[in-house]
Amino acid sequence: MSATDQCPPTITSTIEAATPMDVPVIAEVFARAFGEYRLALGCDTSTLARLWTPLIAARLSNWHVARISRPGCSEARPVVGILALEAHGEVHESAGHGLRTLAVWRRELGTRGLLWACYALFPLGIAYVRRPPRSDELYVANLAVDPEYQNRGIGRRLLATAAQRAQERGYRRLSLHVAAANAPALHLYESAGFSPEVTIRPPYQGPLGIPAFIAMRSGQLSATSFWPSAVSL
Repeated sequence: MSATDQCPPTITSTIEAATPMDVPVIAEVFARAFGEYRLALGCDTSTLARLWTPLIAARLSNWHVARISRPGCSEARPVVGILALEAHGEVHESAGHGLRTLAVWRRELGTRGLLWACYALFPLGIAYVRRPPRSDELYVANLAVDPEYQNRGIGRRLLATAAQRAQERGYRRLSLHVAAANAPALHLYESAGFSPEVTIRPPYQGPLGIPAFIAMRSGQLSATSFWPSAVSL
């Protein structure tokens, strides 16, 4: 019997601040979790990960990762979930970072593909501009779980970490945007105490095919914003 066979059927998810070594792994989880981005940009998982790598690196201090392990086992702890948090008015990218990101996107997609990407992603920007984070909110800019590990409580653990970080930094609430058609995400956020504030309908859906985004805001954060870390396979 192998060491893996002897491991218990329960995994523990641990949320940690991301390190520079995590950048490519965060990009890979993002690319696997957001299939609609691959379809909209006409690229595969590897290409989408390369596109997002410089964006993640520029904001690394705001990223957290969810690692899983089995108690009593010595196997590796893979990253299966990611979380990015943004403070009100926070600016991360320098001009140099922006130029490097642009160069990567143009190299991967070509000039025509770069213009198409701007068109495809513009509705997301509209949603953010119409309902930006407020001064009492910490913004959940990104939360994703690898498809293989979804529906196991890891997304809820990431939300709990967001709530904890917000309280540590003096914020009273969390806010985020979610696609109106993303029923699983809406269920998670509503069950965690988020309420819809406004539905934002961009002037066009674009290739992402998202007709509307919902801006959501959490209730007052407290100790009840936290959840257990053990989830079953």
